[in-house]
Amino acid sequence: EISRQLAVAIVCNSNVNRSIEGHRILKERGYLRLWSYGVGTKIRLPGRKKPVSYEFDTPYDTIRKDLERRDGQWYYKMGILEMLRRDSKVKRAPKKWQNESKKNFDLLIAYDIRAFLTLVQDYEGQRGALGTRPVHLLGWFVADKHSEARKAAAILLEFVNKVHALPDWQNGISGLIDTFFEKQRKIEVQHRIYFTR
Repeated sequence: EISRQLAVAIVCNSNVNRSIEGHRILKERGYLRLWSYGVGTKIRLPGRKKPVSYEFDTPYDTIRKDLERRDGQWYYKMGILEMLRRDSKVKRAPKKWQNESKKNFDLLIAYDIRAFLTLVQDYEGQRGALGTRPVHLLGWFVADKHSEARKAAAILLEFVNKVHALPDWQNGISGLIDTFFEKQRKIEVQHRIYFTR
């Protein structure tokens, strides 16, 4: 039931690979209270000679068409055009975390150290007005590769399914985090709890 679903946000640097793949797989499995973001100053993508960058809120289709024009064969070979097609089926454009100030989340997932530290700073600063609504922030490092994004999304789906199966998620989630991530080899998870209004 949608009204009982947790509000989940997945965050990485550019919101074009890791966070959007997590967003996609949860959305495909029926989770609807989902958001994904990047924390970088701009969206950064590799290039044959030098990286290219775009402003956040530039539609995925616009980025894809520009890359096709720049060096379509190379970007096709690197899997970036297909990645952007995937992204555009999930949402219109990449969003910047720092521009999102109104939503309340139950669960935040950060896929790199920069994203995790940005969220910690936000919740220990302006977002962290003392209240009673718990926000669980989990961070673990995911390499910015298509294959690693898919693996992380599968782990995320399994974890969110288990959270939703808890009879009382607020009291059971900390124990679940400990037991679930003990079984995940090579993942060192960081967990913080904040209380907001």
